[in-house]
Amino acid sequence: MSYLPLARKYRPAGFSDLVGQEATVHALANAIKLGREPRAVIFTGVRGVGKTTTARIYAKALNCEGLGSEVPCNQCDSCLLITEGSHEDVLEIDGASHTGVDDVRELQEFLAYRTQRSPYRIFIIDEVHMLSQSAFNALLKTLEEPPEHVVFLFATTELGKVPATILSRCLTFHLQCLTAAMIQGRLQWVLEQEGIDFEAEALQVIADQGHGSMRDALTFLDQAIVLGEGHLKLSGLRGLVSSLDQKEMFSFLQEILAKDASAILRHIAHWCQTGMDLRKGLEQCLGMLRHSFMLAALGEADQDLVDLEPGAKELCRALAQGAAPFDLHRVFRVLQQGMQELKGDGLDRYALENNLLEWCLDPGLPRLDELLEGKGETRKAKPPVSSPLKAASGVREGGASRSQWPSDWQGFVGVWRKLRPLEARMLEECHAPRFSKTEVVLEVDPNSLGGGRLLLAETQSLLKQQMGKYFGFTGQLVVRPQSQGQKPQETIRDQKLREKSEREEGIVQRAKEHPLTQDAIKILGGRVEDINILHS
Repeated sequence: MSYLPLARKYRPAGFSDLVGQEATVHALANAIKLGREPRAVIFTGVRGVGKTTTARIYAKALNCEGLGSEVPCNQCDSCLLITEGSHEDVLEIDGASHTGVDDVRELQEFLAYRTQRSPYRIFIIDEVHMLSQSAFNALLKTLEEPPEHVVFLFATTELGKVPATILSRCLTFHLQCLTAAMIQGRLQWVLEQEGIDFEAEALQVIADQGHGSMRDALTFLDQAIVLGEGHLKLSGLRGLVSSLDQKEMFSFLQEILAKDASAILRHIAHWCQTGMDLRKGLEQCLGMLRHSFMLAALGEADQDLVDLEPGAKELCRALAQGAAPFDLHRVFRVLQQGMQELKGDGLDRYALENNLLEWCLDPGLPRLDELLEGKGETRKAKPPVSSPLKAASGVREGGASRSQWPSDWQGFVGVWRKLRPLEARMLEECHAPRFSKTEVVLEVDPNSLGGGRLLLAETQSLLKQQMGKYFGFTGQLVVRPQSQGQKPQETIRDQKLREKSEREEGIVQRAKEHPLTQDAIKILGGRVEDINILHS
């Protein structure tokens, strides 16, 4: 006998074998028990979650000869024939290859005939969304008034492509995407049935590779067993999957959070040398960051939010405890952007390195406790050096002498940017309706990061103290939220963004009007869809 793949050998035979689909199983079993069986059903979900398998099990339950139970016996002739795919009254149709109206009309010719063996003639149409519009139209009347002995079971991965007129005549079941833990549990059971020894870490990698699909995971398991010469070991997966070890991911993310540029570059070089798929590696790192962020933000998040094995969860917990939640979020965005820039060519390594080096060189925003203590500007600070910049601001080394009071708010922020660049970002988000050496009134957006900080009394006290230190300011400092309903005044940051937008609009317009662009349009007969500006 030829070898039977695991995905076929262990295909669920009854409702109890379906993993993760309890709601659908309960509804179908109850419908049969109460004699209210739906005659047109759509099973939808991602590939490999059991749509067609669920349809077959429902067909077996409807036609089972062991009457008196809503669960198929899998022993009678009807159940066995449906399992084999040779039942006279159960017809499986591939919607991808039978898309036309003639195919549907041919199917309808069989509807008038009585069943040969069982109570119901059942039509299982896989990938039903592939039918043409005319084919769907031909089905409408039959679905609305089907013969008493006819049942239609549809399966689709793209429910949105099924016309609303069809959906309104069917009962729809959304099959759930399986979690890694669900898949891992089923794989372990399969290996135990096969008598194959395994390493738990290898099993977890294969479960992750399933991406919610039990069929994909079982197919991958077949390959892993062959490579492992009848065993399942983590070492045997190295040439089969581009996957990172949990500890390696943890180490890489720690290096990023610490902004250790040298270690990061060595890590990327190692990936490239070993043939690691950069996109796959970043996907895994993003997953660990997500779990860590959940643990940092919610504490002990429940299993539904952080679906991890205990060992992996401990690493995520350690990552969450060793970093500020906002830093985890920022690193997530950095890696997400880095993954989007990968093109699948020889420049991918350089693009990722450049992206992460930019992160390492970014001083970032000061923490609130640093800002309140006046330490925000010292993060990653270099030893003081005399420079024309400081000389121009009128401040000597250490800030001992005072600068002349600026003539306006924009000038004040300009000088502050040279003195305390990180805090200047916060001041750029303010509007100053009154600015003099005796009174400074600032209006802020309380929902912005800088505005929220400036509304704190401690921040205002520290800012006034620094203004006195650098400018001899002894007047009144007032910080207030913007008036409700009043149009916000343009801040320095708003002005920068507006001017940047205007510059880019000008660049785009000049590019569209450039003679080379116009010549290309005439020669190729096309049009300009979009223009992207690359920022250095």
